[in-house]
Amino acid sequence: LKTDASGEYKILNLYINYKETPDSIEFESSNKVYNTATKADFNVYAIYGNKKVNITKDVLLYPYKHEGISIYEGTMTFKKPGSYSLTFEFQGLQQKVSITALNSNAFEFITSKKPDNPVNVKVYDQYINFSSINQWPFIENGRTMVPLRAVFEVLNCNVNWDTEINSAVVEYEGTKIVIPADSNIAYINGEESTLDAPAKLVNNRIMVPLRFISEAIDKTVLWDDKDKTVLIY
Repeated sequence: LKTDASGEYKILNLYINYKETPDSIEFESSNKVYNTATKADFNVYAIYGNKKVNITKDVLLYPYKHEGISIYEGTMTFKKPGSYSLTFEFQGLQQKVSITALNSNAFEFITSKKPDNPVNVKVYDQYINFSSINQWPFIENGRTMVPLRAVFEVLNCNVNWDTEINSAVVEYEGTKIVIPADSNIAYINGEESTLDAPAKLVNNRIMVPLRFISEAIDKTVLWDDKDKTVLIY
């Protein structure tokens, strides 16, 4: 307030803050699973009752896996497939978001709905639908056998069949695994390793013991007995 010569008071400035702390913050994006070949746009909003304010450029982003994802002003760019945990903060409020990115080949196989199969496989929280290759995983002598190509292409591996040596070849970030059919021996970067169950051809698909291959490329493999599902991270 300020007085003038007449003795009257005048308001110079009036500031009104409407709920400095929002009721909540919300992350919004068009997808739940992203293709590493594309950029993904997102927005973060502050919610004040019925009012929604875009705070994407002002929100704080807590540490995440820098080697796999890059985020700048509402755009995510993925350098490699994987699951990423993000934490957004604004005015003391936080929202945690789980992001999954997969390579373009993986979208041939993934589904968010659990398939009706006695044994299923989830990679980065997405089920693999093996119906496109008409061969599903099965358990044999206590070992989970899976079609090699479907699982490991989702895991961002290059998978090929070498007819000259009658073997599957898996390549992943400098690791090369050669798996001869009908053999319990595999070769990791040229070094011999024993499989816990022999690889075998079923319906012209090479079936391999899941745990060995996943651990050979440094993935975590868990068994969810309740849902009869193998989890890979």
